[in-house]
Amino acid sequence: MLSCAVLGNVFASPAVTAILAGIKCVAGPHGVLIIVKNYTGDRLNFGMAMEKAKLDGIKAMMVIVEDDCALQKGKGITGGRGIAGTVLVHKIAGAVAATGATLEEVHRVASTAAGRIASLGVALSTCTVPGTPSSTRLNAPGLFEVGMGIHGESGREQRMLPADSAAKAVAELLVDGILSSFEGDDLKEGGAQVAVLLNNLGALPVIEQLVLANDVLQRLQQRGVVVARAYVGSFMTALEMNGASLSLLRLTPSLLALLDDPCSASAWTRSCDLLQPAPPLDCPSLDSAAPSSYPLDGATVGSKGFGLLEGVCRKLQEMEPQLTEMDLICGDGDCGVVLQKGAVAVLKALPVNGEDCSRAEFCERIASAVSSSMGGTSGALLELCFRAMCAYFAQGTASEDHLQGWALALQAGVDAIKFYGGADVGMRTMLDALVPAVAVLVAGPARDDESVQELLLRAAQAAASGRDLTAHMGSLAGRANYVAAERMQGVPDPGAAAVAGVFQQLADSFPLC
Repeated sequence: MLSCAVLGNVFASPAVTAILAGIKCVAGPHGVLIIVKNYTGDRLNFGMAMEKAKLDGIKAMMVIVEDDCALQKGKGITGGRGIAGTVLVHKIAGAVAATGATLEEVHRVASTAAGRIASLGVALSTCTVPGTPSSTRLNAPGLFEVGMGIHGESGREQRMLPADSAAKAVAELLVDGILSSFEGDDLKEGGAQVAVLLNNLGALPVIEQLVLANDVLQRLQQRGVVVARAYVGSFMTALEMNGASLSLLRLTPSLLALLDDPCSASAWTRSCDLLQPAPPLDCPSLDSAAPSSYPLDGATVGSKGFGLLEGVCRKLQEMEPQLTEMDLICGDGDCGVVLQKGAVAVLKALPVNGEDCSRAEFCERIASAVSSSMGGTSGALLELCFRAMCAYFAQGTASEDHLQGWALALQAGVDAIKFYGGADVGMRTMLDALVPAVAVLVAGPARDDESVQELLLRAAQAAASGRDLTAHMGSLAGRANYVAAERMQGVPDPGAAAVAGVFQQLADSFPLC
């Protein structure tokens, strides 16, 4: 790619003396190609340095890149700004130069490439030159600017992000805006090949870059444009600007070969060959496997059991904001959302039309729903719990007493969580609420006339007491182990809070089912 880059102050063209020094540093017998982005200061200073270099006997030629298509064509003499598409010119010119081509040939190919590129950017925030006040023009939530320059210059227009499918809307805006700017018909009729460069302008998270890139590729496919190569990353940033630019290069076979030429520049990322179809993968659906058949083990779940489960799922959904708030302090902030996803999946797995099933199959259904929806540590632990409960019922030795059978199955689930997760009571986890609650159920009624609801209430009280104890514990397990104890002081463990909420829901809804 480039042999030399000349720096000026932030967002200012470098001085002529610095540019001339750079030219002399890399000049050889073939001469020097100077690639300049189309800004007045750069054109003047690089042009002055090139003329001085020529007087010193150095062969030099210049390519000016003006790929930004945000602004109206033909308005004044400034032309389009040079933005991230310039990087593709760097790559192509460098690949030609590496073949030993003449300066004139390198200039011709680079100029051809520059004329076949168009770019357009969007930004949710401007950038701030160190030592200067921050701009406030994009302070309104959801407001973004189309065509903002890489130095924070004002763009073409401001818009509001849609509430839904924001990335898709931005992708359509970028793709359609660029395609409309091409003067020829080689893209408008479909079937043409392009290289895509999606550039992070500074502060766009990688996951959002990839989501936007995927939507861009889908939009190009809808428009009949064939994407041969795609590059995603930080190629031309604008300090902390939160945004992205899209560049499309209309390919020829020779330009494609030059893009693919090996390159040692650390910031350049190779693209796979998108023209080659990916081999088909025979991936079974997560929902395709038929549920295993288990013995009825003397008891079925019935409508009461499914009703209790539905109430628990609704409760977990209701608790999501509260659990998320706790986990933002004590962990990574995903506990409430993950449990909510699991609850939604379990609700979808509930039977219809009064279907009944064995207790083993009931636990397996819950475990499978958790497995396909939750992920993370909490998902794995809950799946282990319900798999162990399923195994307990499936072996056919469950207690004939219905409630005692559930209590012993829960104990098997707790033992699995302890064994595989490595945690125990006192480590500030869900076990601090789960273990004492299950212990109450295993011990059974405190008196002969104690009702099932009273027993469940005592279990819920035990869970709540365990939850409250975690508010004053230092963590010895999970991500909370990395959080300072004083920061978590007074905040219960979100997993324990969820368990306490579940047992309270069971106690409250038992008479209603």
